[in-house]
Amino acid sequence: MNPPDLDRRRQLLRWARLSLAAGLAPLAAKSPRAQGDGGHTRPLVAYYSRTGHTRQAARVIAEASGADLFEILPATPYPAGYQATVDLNAQQRAAGQYPEVAGLIPDLARHELVFLGYPIWAEDLPRLLYPFLEQQDFAGKTLAPFCTSAFSGLSGTEHTLARLCRGSRILPGLSLPGGGRGHNTEVTRIDPDPRQRAEHWSRRTATAGHHPGKR
Repeated sequence: MNPPDLDRRRQLLRWARLSLAAGLAPLAAKSPRAQGDGGHTRPLVAYYSRTGHTRQAARVIAEASGADLFEILPATPYPAGYQATVDLNAQQRAAGQYPEVAGLIPDLARHELVFLGYPIWAEDLPRLLYPFLEQQDFAGKTLAPFCTSAFSGLSGTEHTLARLCRGSRILPGLSLPGGGRGHNTEVTRIDPDPRQRAEHWSRRTATAGHHPGKR
């Protein structure tokens, strides 16, 4: 091959490499870790809901904060009746048993901020949340708990989360009304006042989650 031909071939190869790099740049910009606002990762809303109160709150929070949704499900569904579920939870608590979960978060590494939602059962987390949290690594994550209950508030569950998710940062949580003794009707809407509170809290929390100095 003559020197001019060799130089021309080298130049073509150089152009090809530059074109390939330019083509890959947009793909890198769309990677999962660059989809959030301002270069932050997208938050995640992971929640368990039996009758829908927590589910409706989770959807509002996800929409307001631009988060992905993940529903926590038991491997074996709870009984359909309210009292049967209460009795089963009490039996498991007395025996130190925890129900298995149907699945874990498949892409937890993508999310820095996790909103965690649940109803309050007997002033505690639903027992299936214990294995759900213990079987995953939340170290370095920021957790923002929200719950639904008749009148119990968070019931100290934020301290339980800190113990189960060592190395995580727990932000101030949100308690919304929902459920109560004997409630067993599927909920398909959220009232205006708790909706507004959930929207305001989730936006403020998303800012605090990305900027630790802000509250």
